[in-house]
Amino acid sequence: EKHFLAMKSVLSPQQERVAKRLHSWAVQFAVVKPGEHLVARGHHRQTNFREGDAFIGYHRDTAATLVLQASKEVDEKEEISDNFFTERHQQWEIQVFNTSCEKLLYCATPDSLARLPASDLAR
Repeated sequence: EKHFLAMKSVLSPQQERVAKRLHSWAVQFAVVKPGEHLVARGHHRQTNFREGDAFIGYHRDTAATLVLQASKEVDEKEEISDNFFTERHQQWEIQVFNTSCEKLLYCATPDSLARLPASDLAR
């Protein structure tokens, strides 16, 4: 019998929320709507860009891995239940998200940065 372990399965509920948000951000970063930006640069065919086209080595565990790594870097002083959001809890999520985005941007391809003005993130 084979068992499959994904990085997502080792995350806390709080980390999983951040990982979902990070993945959504990566999708918005990568997806480019066909329009004047691509046509002006000489691209006349419609191209569907995905996360793997924007970030080197991106796969389904990337967001979870980055969040796990960023969580260790961000000083989380105490466990707070998911039903009790405090300013500190929300601040921790923001810090982990921002740190994870920064790490992901290190893997961004130059052409994805050039496409960024036409991405869903820029809209």
